[in-house]
Amino acid sequence: MSYCTPEESKEIVGVQLSQIILDIAQSIIHQWTEYRWEATDGLDYFSGGKERIFYINSPVRSITSIVADGNALTVDDDYELWSQTGKLKILVATEFGNENIVATYSYGFTTSHYAFKAVRGAEAQIGLFIKKNPSMGKTMGWNNFNLLFQDAHIAQFLSFVPQKFSFQAL
Repeated sequence: MSYCTPEESKEIVGVQLSQIILDIAQSIIHQWTEYRWEATDGLDYFSGGKERIFYINSPVRSITSIVADGNALTVDDDYELWSQTGKLKILVATEFGNENIVATYSYGFTTSHYAFKAVRGAEAQIGLFIKKNPSMGKTMGWNNFNLLFQDAHIAQFLSFVPQKFSFQAL
């Protein structure tokens, strides 16, 4: 489901866009940011041993569980979490192993966060561009989108949308 509804798109760009166009615009944003902006559940696996700092998707909204070597860990005693950056620091020794640390959590931005609002606006603007230039989708295919070359004109709508590496600045 897209970040803005067809009705909201009319408020943003003055034209009500179809759900299909908004879904295409959302997929372009996902390719650009490599991130899903709505609240989402995460499940990450890490290998234990010498390494004790890991990064999960951010911003972290809540932790369901952190399990290491089959044992549930508790916050402050066994691990620390920096919610905005997704930095997870394991404070207890773990066995060397492949994917023996499991983090279950939810992450993402609330709809009132300014980054989410920027994403919603960009989705509507990209959708309007797609509606005005329907032949582009036929010639290059929306699933094979390349912002660095022939599709650079769409990048102008993404200038206010943070990319994943810049989340710590949010």
